[in-house]
Amino acid sequence: MISKLARNLAGRDFDGTIGAISQMAGRVHQQAVVMSFIDVFYLLTILFVSLAVFAVLMRKPSADAAEAGGH
Repeated sequence: MISKLARNLAGRDFDGTIGAISQMAGRVHQQAVVMSFIDVFYLLTILFVSLAVFAVLMRKPSADAAEAGGH
C-alpha cells in the first residue's frame, strides 16, 4: 500500500515515501479515533443497561418512609 501511494505521489512531483507514510499515519489515526469511539459507546451501553436493571430491581419505599416528610 505504501509503495502504491509513493508511486502515485512521485508521479505528481511530491516526495513519494514521506508523503505515503504521512497519508498512512493519517489513516491509522482516523481508524484509532473511530475504534476509541466504539469502545466508549460500548462502555456507555453497558453502564446504562446495568442502571436500567438496577432500577427495575429497586424496592418500593414502605408506607412509613412516605409519611416521614423527606427529612
